[in-house]
Amino acid sequence: LQERLSGGERVLDAGCGTGILAAGALLFDAGHVLGFDIDAGAPSHFAELMEDNGLTGRADFRLGGFEVLREGERFDVVLANIYSDIISEHAHDLAARIEPGGWFAFSGCPVHHSRETRACIEQAGLVIEEERVRGLWHTFVGRLA
Repeated sequence: LQERLSGGERVLDAGCGTGILAAGALLFDAGHVLGFDIDAGAPSHFAELMEDNGLTGRADFRLGGFEVLREGERFDVVLANIYSDIISEHAHDLAARIEPGGWFAFSGCPVHHSRETRACIEQAGLVIEEERVRGLWHTFVGRLA
């Protein structure tokens, strides 16, 4: 986030949990963030993290899965730190949310799922420009094809 955000971007944090990526994006000058998660406990944690960091009003949360996104709703940046099987299953959904010229970062992929996850991301029309590995975990960063 620190390396790629230029300021003012609209960011989607898919499967945001407590909102750590959403908060990070805002602290690195994103303009606005939308986070969503299926965990019923996530809204209160998300709101608390935003408040604790002085970010209230710059981020919205929706409870649910991909169905909570509105038709045609797109973002400059799409983030997902979720299980690799969900990234693989929803790669087309994630790609459809990226504005032309936008970029993505998908993490949470263990080494033994990296090849399959990479293939699903590429089949969704995304170009992986960078694959970062930290221990057993892979992060894919790229853009629309």
